[in-house]
Amino acid sequence: MRVFLYGQSVACVKLYNIMYDAIIFTDAWDEFVNIPPLGAYKCAHSLRKNGYTCLVINHIGEFEFDEVTSLLDQSTGPDTRLIGFSSTFMHNEAANKSDTNILVKPNEILVPQGIEFEKELIKYIRSRCNHIKTVVGGTKATANYSNRDIDYVCVGYSEVSIVNLMDHLCKGDELQHSHRNIFGRIIIDDRYAPSYEFSKEDMIWLDTDVVNHKCLPIEIGRGCIFQCKFCSYPLIGKKNLDYVKSAVCLQHELQRNYDLFGVKNYLIMDDTFNDNVEKLKQIESVVSKLDFQPAFWAYIRLDLLCTKPETLDMLYRIGVRSMHFGIDTMNPKTARIIGKGFNRDKLIAKLDEIAERYPDVYTGSGFIAGLPGETPDDIRKTVGRLASGEIKLHHWEFYPLYIERPGMVTHTSEFGREFEKYGYVDQGTPRSEHAINWKSPTMDRDESIILAKEMNLMRRDHDGQWIYSPDTSTLMQTTTYGKFPLKYIIENSRKIFKSDLITNHLRPTLIQQYKKQLSELVAEKSKKVL
Repeated sequence: MRVFLYGQSVACVKLYNIMYDAIIFTDAWDEFVNIPPLGAYKCAHSLRKNGYTCLVINHIGEFEFDEVTSLLDQSTGPDTRLIGFSSTFMHNEAANKSDTNILVKPNEILVPQGIEFEKELIKYIRSRCNHIKTVVGGTKATANYSNRDIDYVCVGYSEVSIVNLMDHLCKGDELQHSHRNIFGRIIIDDRYAPSYEFSKEDMIWLDTDVVNHKCLPIEIGRGCIFQCKFCSYPLIGKKNLDYVKSAVCLQHELQRNYDLFGVKNYLIMDDTFNDNVEKLKQIESVVSKLDFQPAFWAYIRLDLLCTKPETLDMLYRIGVRSMHFGIDTMNPKTARIIGKGFNRDKLIAKLDEIAERYPDVYTGSGFIAGLPGETPDDIRKTVGRLASGEIKLHHWEFYPLYIERPGMVTHTSEFGREFEKYGYVDQGTPRSEHAINWKSPTMDRDESIILAKEMNLMRRDHDGQWIYSPDTSTLMQTTTYGKFPLKYIIENSRKIFKSDLITNHLRPTLIQQYKKQLSELVAEKSKKVL
């Protein structure tokens, strides 16, 4: 923390400004979801533990230019060395409409407002202090990053890289795992951060992080024991109990957030939360020692609930009230090909059991259009079963199959590395330089996009209005939007739910509150009287 003295009044009262060593911009573009994206805050936490001050500015896509510069005026100064951009959830709709004459890839535009906004923002940052460096991280940051507004690129998990970068800028330490790519960007590629001791690391949120959010993300475990063929997540195929947070760290984090901020609701970011019975036992023990009952949203493997039936009750006792399953397909042959061949009838029976035994648990799943051997008719039959209630889910969503282009993304799936093996061909003329424009014997990429949209439109009532079955991540924020209790949403998930109330009224109000309260917190911390 650095102190700068400014002038003196007649009464010899001095004001000093606390300027941040680093600023990180992030965003979560989903119109219904208002939960801080974890990556930027994990990096900020790592910097703070190593003696640096860091401010995270969330919802950057909702800021006007003068609102951003006002925050920067309060929080940056001569000792500010780094401005970061977390790319994972940055929405690029505005960016894609920007001036195509400017040689910046749409996927690499730093802010949702577009390239013109970005250029003015970078110009303003440089004008305040020309030694400030810029860095980008997150899933859209790759070793081939080319945007000239960026000096450094952190590839993969960045809790270690971001500290090394600040030590390099502030102390002259050697920059580890780095090279300069053909575009002149300095790439820091420590993508799996093996030196980061996940099980022993805590996560401390500050008031400037939480602000007015009532639901936080939490990473209890990292990686996944499974190896689904289409999955490009890092650390898949891990061993049981690898990368699991210690009980002491978990208990401290949950209790501290409740004591300081009143937070009881969480999104568990683990790729598969119920991957190990011993892990669940440890977490159940932690929860039993808390002064409150937390509520969790989690990614759950439905087949593991079938093979380890005792874990359903454990999950409920832990506080899991919203489960998101990756069922992906109801076609048995397709399921076997992708590594999810568990009996589909048993999955449906388990959903029936959850609905009967735990009616207050909200369930949802994703499905994929374009998987090997599955036809459009197969998918339409699945939607018919979902819409009729035969497959008991409160919410479902269809996504087109994404096959990443080798060499253009940080992490690749088996499909991405060996797509020809599964019957796909690359048609060229890609929709995106990061994705293959694939074609299979049953459909192609464009058809899968159209089909997914068509299937999602099936969630309408007889009057043609949206049936808004809110995504489970939104559900965990009922206190955030403060309007609808969990019981109401579950009971009405197959009825008309006014989604425009959230998009047109509740979310804008929450965003305005966030901006106002963040500005007030920064102002309060930046000026003190000696």
